[in-house]
Amino acid sequence: MTASNITTTHPASFLLVGIPGLEHLHVWISIPFCFAYSLALLGNCTLLFVIQANAALHEPMYLFLAMLAAIDLVLSSTTLPKMLAIFWFRDREINFYACLVQMFFLHSFSIMESAVLLAMAFDRYVAICKPLHYTTVLTGSLITKVGMAAVTRAVALMTPLPFLLRRNASAKPYVDLEYLIYHHGIPHSIASDRNSMQRKCGKGPNVMEYTGSGKVTSAGRIPSTPEQNAYKCQASVALAEPQALADTTQQSMHTFQNACSVPSSFQLTGIPGLESLHLWLSIPFGSMYLVAVVGNITILAVVKVEHSLHQPMYFFLCMLAIIDLVLSTSTMPKLLGIFWFGAGDIGLDACLAQMFLIHCFATVESGIFLAMAFDRYVAICNPLRHTTVLTHAMVGRLGLAALIRGILYIGPLPLMIRLRLPLYKAHVISHSYCEHMAVVTLACGDSRVNNVYGLSIGFLVLILDSMAIAASYVMIFRAVMGLATPEARFKTLGTCGSHICAILIFYVPIAVSSLIHRFGHQVPPPIHTLLANFYLLIPPILNPIVYAVRTKQIRERLLQILKMETKIK
Repeated sequence: MTASNITTTHPASFLLVGIPGLEHLHVWISIPFCFAYSLALLGNCTLLFVIQANAALHEPMYLFLAMLAAIDLVLSSTTLPKMLAIFWFRDREINFYACLVQMFFLHSFSIMESAVLLAMAFDRYVAICKPLHYTTVLTGSLITKVGMAAVTRAVALMTPLPFLLRRNASAKPYVDLEYLIYHHGIPHSIASDRNSMQRKCGKGPNVMEYTGSGKVTSAGRIPSTPEQNAYKCQASVALAEPQALADTTQQSMHTFQNACSVPSSFQLTGIPGLESLHLWLSIPFGSMYLVAVVGNITILAVVKVEHSLHQPMYFFLCMLAIIDLVLSTSTMPKLLGIFWFGAGDIGLDACLAQMFLIHCFATVESGIFLAMAFDRYVAICNPLRHTTVLTHAMVGRLGLAALIRGILYIGPLPLMIRLRLPLYKAHVISHSYCEHMAVVTLACGDSRVNNVYGLSIGFLVLILDSMAIAASYVMIFRAVMGLATPEARFKTLGTCGSHICAILIFYVPIAVSSLIHRFGHQVPPPIHTLLANFYLLIPPILNPIVYAVRTKQIRERLLQILKMETKIK
């Protein structure tokens, strides 16, 4: 083997380090990056949709703005998904050709953006300095040509770069020991004296060159924490003696596999500590589930049949009824199966699907309550614009936005569990359904990412939504206090009564359950599980009752149906 063969090679892939020097903060750094990326996607997609839908915006400036939005979507999607994968899953490897493609997209679309900004400057120059020639100069065909010129220039300038790199594709061989530790299972217990290993390696872990002959030489240093440094130094010692590495790895992995395993299913316990009362507990739970199903289906049927209820508030109420049916049906049939037949076994994928449905639709329900608060604000503070603002199309868009938000927020939760936490120390979940933290606490791996993400989503959904709803009602109360008579004030506030009751029914059980879960360490486990079930059951039961009692149209329609049934009998 020649020296040139040892020192150079054609790489199949590279390793991205994320934010060098801040590896231990990657979990926390991922939060602002994730939210910034979500805002970028939402904002630019909204711009494209609005410009496409509104014919009045089909003007040069807004068409250039649409080009900018499309370019920004490509630029952010070229880098942020991979960066978040590094932060969350340590997925740092990138294929050589994928690296070249990413490089091409980054630089070419940056050049395109510069060209579009230049075109927008020309647009403003013509509009201000030559206003009479504006419509004849900035025609639709010219805008298309400018856009094509920007694309052609960027492609022509940047295409040679990846080809030149491909032509000179040789690199020094290296072994990134952090990659070996976390991705190839090199155990952390190769050396027993970590302090001595840290003294031997110094303050920064080595990125090592492995020549293939059992020798490791230092190629450079990257900053890291002392504990990671010790682990990597241990791995470098093992690389110097491959047989020691193989023996130690085999022994450590055998011990590790005895403690942790990949589950094909989990076992739900129902109400832990009350197993002897499961049969009796099934009576109230079964009755509540039946009331929830019948009540919400009745609301859907009445609103569909009664044309006077085809208004924004009742459309939102139908959305709530559908969400409550999904939430209760996601948990109660399985819980009753545990109570009646001891059927606690649930597959891993079914468990993750149940987790997604529960948390996703709880997030969607919070979004619908926020939309209903907006409806009440417009109806009371701007009554003359209510029919023009809250059209059927707008109601549908608000419902769709709430659904998309729920999917975007909760979608990563089961994916992070599936990809980052494949091994579990136990397969028994001390809960009646697959709640996120109940599953994560059983995992063997580092669950900090899941914990931080779950808390962040809880803050975004519960705190921010409730603050926005409270702000809308502050403005509503200010408008109501400006009314002339107490009767008018009472009548106006009465239109908000059902919504306020529904909000309290939804948020109060969740807040109580969360506080007890976080701080009520002396509370017995059965209470935790019962409260977790109640906050999924209480809203589906009480929402139909509240709206049926407080809404005159629904109440009258129900009475008509009951009278008709009585006459038939």
